[in-house]
Amino acid sequence: MFLTSCVNTPNKKSVNIAESIDIELKRFEVDFYTSKPENLELVKQKYPLFFSQNVSDSVWIFKMKDPFEQNLFVETQKKYADFTGISSQLVILFDSIQGSFPDFQDPEVITLVNKLDYFNRVLYSDNTILISLDLYLGSSNSVYANFPTYIKQKFEADYIIVDVVKSIVQGKFSSKKTFPFLEKMIEAGKQQFLINQFLPTLADTLKIGFTEKQLQWAKTNEVFVWTYFNEQQLLQSYDNSLSHRFLETAPFSQFYRVEDSESPGRIAVWIGERIVSSFMQQNDVSLHDLVALAPSEIFTKSKYKPTKYGN
Repeated sequence: MFLTSCVNTPNKKSVNIAESIDIELKRFEVDFYTSKPENLELVKQKYPLFFSQNVSDSVWIFKMKDPFEQNLFVETQKKYADFTGISSQLVILFDSIQGSFPDFQDPEVITLVNKLDYFNRVLYSDNTILISLDLYLGSSNSVYANFPTYIKQKFEADYIIVDVVKSIVQGKFSSKKTFPFLEKMIEAGKQQFLINQFLPTLADTLKIGFTEKQLQWAKTNEVFVWTYFNEQQLLQSYDNSLSHRFLETAPFSQFYRVEDSESPGRIAVWIGERIVSSFMQQNDVSLHDLVALAPSEIFTKSKYKPTKYGN
């Protein structure tokens, strides 16, 4: 209900997070779940983007009192009553993006609780970022008991900054065109390359979402993966199932081999980033110009050759 609303940015208020740090931050979950029903109108005035005229106040009052949502709020407060550290990361991130894209404006940041909606952990739209803190309580938290391991391993605080930059890259710097598999892979790799550049000091495992073991598998099997894509004639295919097998979040990639379970999901994103990295090494191109380049041109000029054993 929260994240599917039309996003705009009314009534912005700058909040000093720490000395020399200034970020537009609002804590919707705090204002909402600590309010009394008679104060609902004040919350609605502060957060008009969340409240549709088609939803009666009784629905929101029920949400205020809902035991499940109240429990999620309590859990988020245990971990995120102090948001200073993450706010500092966000300021550094926004500055990093502006270094290559001067027109990028610092977005307003709103935190909230969204009933464990995994698919909408972070949303960026109309220069506003919505962060569902109930999806970053730590993978061992009991509220995630029914989630598979490959999903809840990313429910850690370290992934907030990754998901924020990913949402910005997908919202501002990605193409919505339909491509054959090779170009989908490079487009995803371009996005991953931008994420890596905007978060230069963050661990590679966090940025790509692999475990250490999965990243090592990717490095060791780069030649195998690229050979498989070629031999199976997948690169120019428009088969949408290839996205599910190799580009989307999954417990592993699907080569239809016994060893599949050892591979990371989204292996084609990693290969795509390798192609884009090769292109950037071969060509004097800024990040700003990279965004506008067609995947086919990137591949042609990349001179990509898979590396054996991650060397």
